[in-house]
Formats: sequence, C-alpha cells, structure tokens
Amino acid sequence: MHGKLNKDWMDDYELSYSKFKPQWDEHYAQVRSFILSSLPLSVSNWGVIGVTSTIPEINLQMLKNVEKLTLLDIYTDGMYRARKFLGKQYNFSSIDIRIFDITHGFVDKVLSECSQFEDEVIEREYLLKILSRVSFPEVEYKGAQYDFITHLGLMDYYLMPVFKTYCERFADVYEEFFTIMRKLNDQALEISLKLLYQLLSTNGRLVISSPVTRLPEGKGCDISLFWVKDFIGHIEEAGFLIIEKSEHMWEEFPLENGHSHKVINVLCEKKKDVI
Repeated sequence: MHGKLNKDWMDDYELSYSKFKPQWDEHYAQVRSFILSSLPLSVSNWGVIGVTSTIPEINLQMLKNVEKLTLLDIYTDGMYRARKFLGKQYNFSSIDIRIFDITHGFVDKVLSECSQFEDEVIEREYLLKILSRVSFPEVEYKGAQYDFITHLGLMDYYLMPVFKTYCERFADVYEEFFTIMRKLNDQALEISLKLLYQLLSTNGRLVISSPVTRLPEGKGCDISLFWVKDFIGHIEEAGFLIIEKSEHMWEEFPLENGHSHKVINVLCEKKKDVI
C-alpha cells in the first residue's frame, strides 16, 4: 500500500517537474550546493533516501569521491530508473538497490486500517477510534550502516495523501480527523528519524533537505499543516547534532493560485556521549 502511495507521488512529481522545471531546477541547485559543502573527502557507501527517477540533487562532482551509492526506497521501478539514469548520465555504475521503508511499516499499518473503511468492513466512527490508538512500533535496525546519508524531499509527507483522500468524508468531524492524522504523521516522522539514526555509522554525516512551511497556507481540506513546525527540535530529539543549516525558497507551483515553500537543509551527525 505504501508502495502504491509512492508510485502515485512519483507520477505527480514527474508531471509537475516538467511543467515548472526552471523554478524546480533553482531549488535543486540550492540543495546540490548544500550537499557538496557537506560531503566528506571520501565516502564508502552513500545511502540515498527520497529517490526520484533522475535524482536531480546529485551531480558528477559529488560522485568523484564516492565508492558506492545505495538507493533506499519502497518504489522499486523508481529506483531502477534512477540507477539507469545515473549510469548513463555520469558513467557511475556502483549502485545498489534496496527496498526500504523509512517508516518501519507504520504508514502501511495506517493504510491497512483505512482500507477496511474503504471496503466498508468498519464504520467511520470505528476507524477514528482505531487510528487514535495505532501503536508506535519499536524501531530496531541491524542492517548495513552508511557513512553518508541524504534524506531528500518531504520529511512529513507520509500521511498527507490519506488526509486529502478522506477529508471530505469526515467534514462534520474535521477537527477530530485532522488532529488524529497530524498525530499519526508526527509519529511517522519520529520513526523515520530514529531509523535514520540507526542507519548512520558512528562518525557518519546526515543531510536532510525538507520543506517546512507552505506560503500561502491552504484551508480546510487543502490545509497542509503537516509541514514540520519544529524541524530542528525533531532532529535533535532523535539524537543528532546540527553542524550546518541553510534555508531557501522553492516556488513549487508558480501559478496565480499556486504556492511556495521554505526549505531547510541541515547537516548533522550523531551526538557524542558526554563523559
């Protein structure tokens, strides 16, 4: 289910990028500049989370001192297209593909409950009760670690499509539905950051680039208050130390009724224990 969500997002992304390429390329140039300034002199394994078909946040200059890239996502087709593009564009072939859910199955669990409502197995009131009690999974990871990780794109997008899909059907209990969905989305974000902490090697570096506000903000079912309000606080609570930070504006939809985002880029590492 989460994979289908990612595929739909990828399809929308490709269409929007082609429409607003000049504005989006300006945004990507800012992200590339930040990544370049954050890259260690050499990287043995770069973990890339937030994979699109061309990964415009990466260029040839970055790959010169990188031994291997590992693409980490749940949308397999997107990762294969990205690997093909990077190989053809930059002659870089040391790329692994790994199916990986940065929410540790949490979003799938929420989507599974929503599908029961969609199939009329459960009533609306019961769905609200279930969603308000979805358990927070124990985040335990024992796989490969990476000395450099980039998480690119929305850090708190996970459940926004679910909110958009069902919002009108919960209009009379909007505040309750919104509060529950936002809480679930916050939990998904916390899980992702805890997992990122375990993915990163002891002396590794993590770069996160994410929109944090939308201007102008939407209203009602078009609201996007899932955007992280205390972005830095979330990261620090997960055990990371912020080393560098930058901000820029992204004209995502430069139309009369469109919107822009403030994007925050952060470089961080694991906090060292104080003796």
